[in-house]
Amino acid sequence: MTTKVLHKLELAFCIDASDREACAFTGISEKTLYNYQRQNPDFLQQKQAWKSATIFEARRTLAEGVKKDPKLALKYLERKRPQEFGCPSVRRRYEPKEKYKPVKIIYKNHVASN
Repeated sequence: MTTKVLHKLELAFCIDASDREACAFTGISEKTLYNYQRQNPDFLQQKQAWKSATIFEARRTLAEGVKKDPKLALKYLERKRPQEFGCPSVRRRYEPKEKYKPVKIIYKNHVASN
């Protein structure tokens, strides 16, 4: 694997490209990539770090945007905590399926109802 190919793979994985997309971009086969990963486990770890960096950057951008845009903040909460902030039809999905029934407590020969 040449330095040029490795650099192009880094560029692709830093934008969270799939293996197929990264290989097409660099002009190598997926088999070549997987063989290289098998022979170089450190590269596989680095690839995962590059892909994770994109997600982290998106989260950081979202966190900054939430501070400035109340509509974005609500949309984030609706998706992150739908049981609390989702529309009523979504919140109903999180309600218990069965309503709670009263429990009878038995004390030695006496029955008490709650």
